Order: sequence, then structure tokens, then C-alpha cells
Amino acid sequence: MYNLITQHRKEKVKGGDANAAISYLRGKARNDSYFFGKYTLSNENQLENLFWADGTSPIDYECFGDVLTFDSTYNRNVYNKPLVIFSGSNHHGQTVIFGCGLIVNEDIGSYKWLLETLLEAMGKNACEKVKNNGFLNDFKKLIYANVSVEEFQVMWTTSQCEGINSLIKAYVRKKDTLLEFINNMETVVSHYRNNERVAEFNSKYTDPVLVTSLTTLEDFDAKTLTRNMFRKVRKEIEGACAMNTELVI
Repeated sequence: MYNLITQHRKEKVKGGDANAAISYLRGKARNDSYFFGKYTLSNENQLENLFWADGTSPIDYECFGDVLTFDSTYNRNVYNKPLVIFSGSNHHGQTVIFGCGLIVNEDIGSYKWLLETLLEAMGKNACEKVKNNGFLNDFKKLIYANVSVEEFQVMWTTSQCEGINSLIKAYVRKKDTLLEFINNMETVVSHYRNNERVAEFNSKYTDPVLVTSLTTLEDFDAKTLTRNMFRKVRKEIEGACAMNTELVI
């Protein structure tokens, strides 16, 4: 029964729902010259892979794309297509989403297309760099580069993915049509963008109270770093202040 329902949902994609979603993305591109959307169709003219990113994403990627994470464990859509989210961390230590993709299945071909499309959307020339023969090695290098073996990096990546997953559950419903799904994912991205605006305001227009004995260092960090990053650094300053020092001649 479940297999029959799944097949029915996949076949439905080639109908009005998929056309409405693609038309919507084309409309976004007309209103936003930097908006990027791309998709592939099967031999039966069914929607297979889909990727989209708004006009702000390339700017975010240019600023914060030095560390890129992606997760394909999200599967909250009516067609059971794996959702892949490309994300990073901004200067406030917050999650920033660079783009979203739906793939027909989790095979090498789908991931290759998705990674090439991401780099194309971000203004990079990926087509000459990613080849079939070397893709697995490149893919492994990408994973190791993005998910550091250092404990804090692994914890950050896991926490980030868990946070995105929690937000998706709040905004995205399993029964959503493809168009509704895209709209709700835009709400998720808007949520993160609003968090950045609030953090940016607090960093520019508020001053923290200096609490350590190393006031010169603390004041310099407060004026140099964003507020969220300053709080993390201040913990290290507090740790340094708590150390006992002894002059040895």
C-alpha cells in the first residue's frame, strides 16, 4: 500500500503541482535578477531534481561560504524526495542557508548535479572541476573539509543540522504540495535572515558591560567582534583572569 501511494505521489509531480512550482520560481527570477532556479526532467517528462536560491544567497556565500555543510536527512515533502540544504555560519555564529534542493534519489548522479548546480548558482565554475571519475574522491574531500574531525567542529555541524531540522518541522508539513513546500522553506530562510538582522542591530547599537579585570582587551574585543562572538571570546578572557600567575626569576 505504501509503495503504491509513493508511486502515485511521484507520478503526480509531472502534473499541475510541478508546473505551478516551476512557474512560481520563474516568477521569482523575473522579480529578482540574482535568483537562481534549475531543475531536471526524466524521459517521461517528470520532475526529478530541483534547486533554488534567492538573490541574497550568492552574497551570503561569498562572505560565509568558506565552510559549507549540507544535510540530506530532511524528507518532509509529499513526494518523499530527499531535501538537501546547503548552509554555513555567519559572523554572528548563526546558521545561514545558501540554497535548497530536492533530488529524485540519493545516488552519485543526483548529488553530482546538485553540487554542480550549487556552485553554478553561487557564481563558481564547477563543470570543469567535477568529473564522474573523480567525484567520489572529491565528495569525500568535501565532507572532510566541511565536517572537521575536531570535536567542536563536529558538535557545531550536528547542532546546526538539528536546529534546521527543528525549524523545518515547525514550518513545513508532510502533506504540503510542492509549491507550498517551497513557500514554507522560504519562510525558514526568512527566519534565519531576521535573526541576523536582530543580531546585527544589537552588535551596532548596544554596548556590553565590561566585567573582567582585563578591561583593555575586553573593550577591544567588544568593539571589534559581533556581540555573539564577543560573548564566546569573553569566556576565554574570564578564564585567563582566573589563572594564578607567579613571576619566576
